[in-house]
Amino acid sequence: MISSFTSVEVSTVALLVSFLLCAFLGSGKFRLGQIVRYYSLQSLCLAGLLVSMALHGDEHLFLSAGGVVLFKAILIPVILTMSARRSGLSGRLTSMIRPAPTYFLSGVTLLLAVMAGMSISSSLQQTDLILTVTAFAAMFMGGAMMAVRRDLYSQIIGFFTLENGITILAAATLGAIPFLTEIGIFFTIVIGAFLMSLLSRRLKELYAVEDTAELRELVD
Repeated sequence: MISSFTSVEVSTVALLVSFLLCAFLGSGKFRLGQIVRYYSLQSLCLAGLLVSMALHGDEHLFLSAGGVVLFKAILIPVILTMSARRSGLSGRLTSMIRPAPTYFLSGVTLLLAVMAGMSISSSLQQTDLILTVTAFAAMFMGGAMMAVRRDLYSQIIGFFTLENGITILAAATLGAIPFLTEIGIFFTIVIGAFLMSLLSRRLKELYAVEDTAELRELVD
């Protein structure tokens, strides 16, 4: 199957595999520094993917790749890391399940993504199918991370992983997103990261814990 790919398509597949590997490995880590590093690497792979797709014909994606590097690979990790240091976040984050079951769950989401992609494979070209499967896998893994993790930092990384999957799906199906819309999305996720980090710090100050289960107490 690889022999039927062009050199640009081979680089696209390699970047997609690297992207999925970073998302998968990050999903089972329980230290913020490790999760943030894997998210940053994941975003760099996404930027490389957009550059590869831009070389395939859509030059607009060069700007998108630059935005991904600036906002997702650099700015968001810096915001989360600095906020965690200021709030005195403990070294180990909380989750409903242990690392091994977490990786198993991520593997299940990958299988579900492949099944979802296969269900529509007849209507897609080979490269578009791989892009779609990767997008589904990122969205499923991000959603699973949001569901099983109990600290806000892990949950926001899960959300951003899901958002990266949406970006890949949009690039695969639409070819490109209007640049002003992308700028709005970038600023929205940065503001979201900032607000979530503030909320986590406030939770730590009020309850001396990082578990989002404590948010159940915030009712009238």
